[in-house]
Amino acid sequence: MSEQQKLSDTKIAEFDAIYKNRKQPMCKNCNTSEHVIPCIRGKPSRELSIYATMNKDHVALCGCTQPYIAWCKKCENYIEDPED
Repeated sequence: MSEQQKLSDTKIAEFDAIYKNRKQPMCKNCNTSEHVIPCIRGKPSRELSIYATMNKDHVALCGCTQPYIAWCKKCENYIEDPED
C-alpha cells in the first residue's frame, strides 16, 4: 500500500469506534447478526474508502442508490433498510 493510501492510527481508531462494534440487524437468511457488518451509503471520503479496503471485516461500501444498511459475510446477503 502506498504512503498516500495509509491511514494514521488515530483515524483507524476513529473509524473502528464508529463502525467496528455497531449493533447490527439480524440476517434473515442465517438468523444471526454475528457475521453482519454495516454498509456505508453514499460517496465515501478518501479515508473511509481506504479504511473499507483495509478492514473488509468491519465495513462494506454499497454506493448511493442502494437501500442496504448491512452485509452478512457468512451468506453474502445485503440487508435492506426496512424504512426505505
